Amino acid sequence: MKQPNVAYNTSEGALTQVKCTNCSAGISLHEESEIEILACTFCGSCLEVKNNLKVAAKPAREKRPYTQLKIGSTGILRGVRYVNVGILQFTEEDEGLTYQWTEFLLYSRSRGYVWLIFEDNHWVLMTEYKDRLSTQLSPYAKPWTRFSAGEKSFTVFENGIAKLTYFDGNLPWLPRGREVVHFLDAVSPPYIFSIEESFGRQEYFIGEYIPATEALEAFRIAGFEPSTVYPCQPMRTNRLFECTAPVALASGALNMLIYLYRSDAGKIVFQQSFSNTEVASGTISRPLSVAKTSALYSIQVHCPLDNAWGFFDVALVQGDQQFFNLDCEIAYYHGYEDGESWSEGTQSVTSHFRVPEPGSYSLNIIGQGNKGESETATVLQNVPVNIAIREGVVTADYSFWLSIVCFICAIPYYLMRINFEFKRWRSSDGSDDGDD
Repeated sequence: MKQPNVAYNTSEGALTQVKCTNCSAGISLHEESEIEILACTFCGSCLEVKNNLKVAAKPAREKRPYTQLKIGSTGILRGVRYVNVGILQFTEEDEGLTYQWTEFLLYSRSRGYVWLIFEDNHWVLMTEYKDRLSTQLSPYAKPWTRFSAGEKSFTVFENGIAKLTYFDGNLPWLPRGREVVHFLDAVSPPYIFSIEESFGRQEYFIGEYIPATEALEAFRIAGFEPSTVYPCQPMRTNRLFECTAPVALASGALNMLIYLYRSDAGKIVFQQSFSNTEVASGTISRPLSVAKTSALYSIQVHCPLDNAWGFFDVALVQGDQQFFNLDCEIAYYHGYEDGESWSEGTQSVTSHFRVPEPGSYSLNIIGQGNKGESETATVLQNVPVNIAIREGVVTADYSFWLSIVCFICAIPYYLMRINFEFKRWRSSDGSDDGDD
């Protein structure tokens, strides 16, 4: 006597418990128009759904593997309740390495059929793509080829050949033993576009990366976070960090441009050279005529010391009144050690000042120093002390330092992104590693 069918509800499509007409094992049938084959979990027979479950074929397949979802598993993913009605597993061998991934055929009343891909703890939700592409494309397109699908632009990541090594449950076509599939994957994170070709049949699919935690929680199963970067996996960072990095980078570039284009060294209005003996005993410069009180002036003290130091006191005066004072130390050392040349210190010091009113001013200069690293001041090295004053100086130092701060804030994010993209593309067919 034929055992009556027993239906159990998944709330998004009923699965019916039936007997395999080959081995009599109980299996789950999903009676929908797109389902043509019911593959027996136990014996592998492919039963024709629309022909009273007649055995159509018994293709060879590998031993049943462990799969994250079982036939009848349900979950709510992206607000849609799905039931898993079919399972496929593919195997690819490339340069001595073996890659496997599992495809779960999910069904919902609102969205119909979708494929949930699982590979190396990564999850991708795929749907069939029926619109036209911007260009004719085949699974053999070269890596880095670009094309558009709808409003999204994709870059070919890889192509290859995989074999169907396991199948189970309700399927939209009759699988063949170790069926060979030519495939192409193109990415636009978090989206992926795939082309599959088998026995002259070509299909297009478009999908979106699903974070592991989201997929595991949706189907209430245990699992692990992935340790690799998937082709269409987006980089996940703090949202504030991700939003502020481009702003910081743009601000840094803008301030650097301001610094480069607004800075003006001004024109030289005073130059005089003093001997080391004049500076050691103290001296007064020739008069400096100042006409623009609104202008910013710069003063540079240059002394070409060689493995020596000097300390200088330079004051801008008018009669007995002092308007500006610059105390500066100049030291410069160099040598050759352990096969390498080295140097440290500087031979120039620059500062800025303004004058309160037009008039004639002078510089009072006095200095002391010594050779070597002795801290005892004796006599300045026998080199001149040159002083130059420029008028109309425009400084944008604040823009320079602000740009540095902005770059420091932005660089960590972009270094992380470069490293992430490197991990993504090093496994593609277009990488140097892939070409070797």
